[in-house]
Amino acid sequence: MMIYKFPYQWAPTIEVPERNLIGIFKPSRVTSNRDQKKVIEEGLSNPIGSQSLSQMVKKGQKILILVDDISRPTPVSIILPHILNELRQAGIQKEDIKFLIALGTHRKMTEEEMIIKLGRKVYEDYKVINHDCRDPNCFYHAGFTRGNTEILVNKEIHNADFVIGVGNIVPHPAAGFGGGGKIVNPGVVSEETCGEFHWESVQYPQEQILGRRDNPIMKMIDEVAERAGLKFIVNTILDSKGDIVHLVAGHPKEAHKVGCKFSIKVHGVKIPEKADIVIADSHPADLEMWQAIKGLCTCELVLSDGGIVIFLTPCPEGVSKMHPELLKYGYRNLEQTTRLLEEGKVNKVVAHHMVQGGRLLDKAETVYVISPGLKDQEIKKLGFTPATSPRVALESALNKLGKNASIIILESAAELFPIVGKSRAME
Repeated sequence: MMIYKFPYQWAPTIEVPERNLIGIFKPSRVTSNRDQKKVIEEGLSNPIGSQSLSQMVKKGQKILILVDDISRPTPVSIILPHILNELRQAGIQKEDIKFLIALGTHRKMTEEEMIIKLGRKVYEDYKVINHDCRDPNCFYHAGFTRGNTEILVNKEIHNADFVIGVGNIVPHPAAGFGGGGKIVNPGVVSEETCGEFHWESVQYPQEQILGRRDNPIMKMIDEVAERAGLKFIVNTILDSKGDIVHLVAGHPKEAHKVGCKFSIKVHGVKIPEKADIVIADSHPADLEMWQAIKGLCTCELVLSDGGIVIFLTPCPEGVSKMHPELLKYGYRNLEQTTRLLEEGKVNKVVAHHMVQGGRLLDKAETVYVISPGLKDQEIKKLGFTPATSPRVALESALNKLGKNASIIILESAAELFPIVGKSRAME
């Protein structure tokens, strides 16, 4: 037996028959011996596709810095002093700088969370605003995409002379990758604009989106970000410990392309074949089920038809504070969700999320969920099966599928990009 320890203190270990185990797959432990500050300075000093930040901005300009929220691991508080130093070198005054938290459709961050994310000094010295995707007075019309989607963007962008986006690049099931223009769309757009790109993404198989920058959804994101006026990005790539191993800065599209290639080195994992049983955790997308679904999207790609998933996730904030419809209707397939959308029972943001989980439910025989933050009744409403422990779930899975069922373990599944067999190549 092989004993496996999950990345949560609350989770018991699990014994897995070695003869069944295809492997344990996790982000590469790419580490940098350089000081974190030097990695940041090197990235900012070598902008991609643009001049340096201090050369691009001009004294007297109004600067808006977009940062991601507490659901993302981006070490914003470590990065900001370096960005602010570049702005000071260009003669930008403190009173001419604002921060906008790119929440997308997530809940507002608390004061304590903003202090943690930005650093106390930045929070106290600068104006910090929580984006609100549902406030009609918050937006300005920035035109339409080539696909005729109306672009409604937070008016703070319109009021700024120069917009900087700070984020993290990691494989993403709805966009291909995080970072880049995602800090604008969905970060600071209306719920309707956000919904268009999310709903469009589930019209494509997961294999065509996750871990691929060249996809139709990312094209839409890039277009919206450009129309809105995003001028410069600072994006990290983190190792499994959350340390910065690489940082790209510069043109929102060109720098992001380079960063995505590096992200694949960290998050891409070659998996020889699909498995009958997939054991996974949601780390680091642990806040609520709305975030944890990213881990299940990865499971979908490595699970054999009719297989079983055993999924561990903390979800301290439950299913979704902002989207109660998810618990009301649960995860559904595309056809069922389209019907709910046409009936006006859910919007496109929620519909997209429902399909992400629904596709896995259609493929799997059972999806077991072990979570201290979710009640058994909530797990059932979502369409999953609660289990008291990973051991109990694995015993049940082997009873159902047979003692020779193959097993894969995915560590930090929410940030993995699986390349299964010879079907996909590292890009």
